[in-house]
Amino acid sequence: VLFRSQVQTLFNQALNWAYGFNHDEAIRSLTAAAKIDPDCPMIWWAIAYCEGPNYNLPITPERSKAAWYALQNAVARKANGTDRERALIEALAQRYRWPAPEDRSDLDAAYADAMRHVWEQYPDDPDIGTLYAESMMMLRPWELYTTDGTPEAGTDQIVAALESVLKMRPKI
Repeated sequence: VLFRSQVQTLFNQALNWAYGFNHDEAIRSLTAAAKIDPDCPMIWWAIAYCEGPNYNLPITPERSKAAWYALQNAVARKANGTDRERALIEALAQRYRWPAPEDRSDLDAAYADAMRHVWEQYPDDPDIGTLYAESMMMLRPWELYTTDGTPEAGTDQIVAALESVLKMRPKI
């Protein structure tokens, strides 16, 4: 039980770091968790997620390779996860290819579409809702509204998902 508690604590810490855009610190926590439980698929999923592009920073070739490696570890261990975890791993598998293409737009769109399906399957999960919204935001980083405040295509879905998440967890 202590073993699982340590891994869960490190995983939760990492997710908080990732949501705060400190992906390097998140990866450090996840690496520590992987040393304790290398067969946990969600640790590898989270490493792959954190190595990927984020709203403030595009992916680098080094991170692309690291994300691919971590994703392969998650996929290899996904039988150890729950249905929900397997759905997240399968969705993230749409986000990466190796060798990485110069133009990621098809991968980003495939990942957003996969996350939409996961969110439809698990509408009670605020983390999945947040990840779905973020996947949609990655299609047009910093271009969700026109200069006059008109929402761009897809922005309404992002706002709806985040409002749903906030209703589930109003104190977060």
